Amino acid sequence: MYHGGKDIDKTYYNGYEPSGGTKRYEHGTGLYLTADIEIAKSYAKGSRTVFAVEVDIDPSKDINRVKLDLEGLERCMTTLRYGGMGKATAKKYMDHFVETANGSPIPLAWIVNNLVNDGYAKRYAKAINQLVIESGATHEVSTYASAKLVIVYDFKIIKSVKKISGK
Repeated sequence: MYHGGKDIDKTYYNGYEPSGGTKRYEHGTGLYLTADIEIAKSYAKGSRTVFAVEVDIDPSKDINRVKLDLEGLERCMTTLRYGGMGKATAKKYMDHFVETANGSPIPLAWIVNNLVNDGYAKRYAKAINQLVIESGATHEVSTYASAKLVIVYDFKIIKSVKKISGK
């Protein structure tokens, strides 16, 4: 897998740090990897770098497979509250998720998607990343421009990072 950007080595060794972009969270907050080196190069323009990243993926820990019961949802909302989300906003989400789920387990990807679509990804990036990991998800596998895409939420699944081009 490849990543085009900057400072991945610093981020990898020091823990997750959100990027500065405002539209970089289509799938949530994490490290975006692609199987297509040309896509990675397109993100590595200027002084940025392309990295080869080896990850250890357990399919059962894909965010799309993790579902939360009411207790898990309450833990998520607590994480967001500690991350700075206001009490009224957290309650609004809690009520919405409980009502929509109607007693069924709530898909974690759906929770994150709601937060991203409502514009909270950048503001609460670390808290969202933390709640994803605490809920048992480590990554997401998706596609972008017909290429495999992996979003790494938990950096513990990264086995190696190697700079292959750039500064």
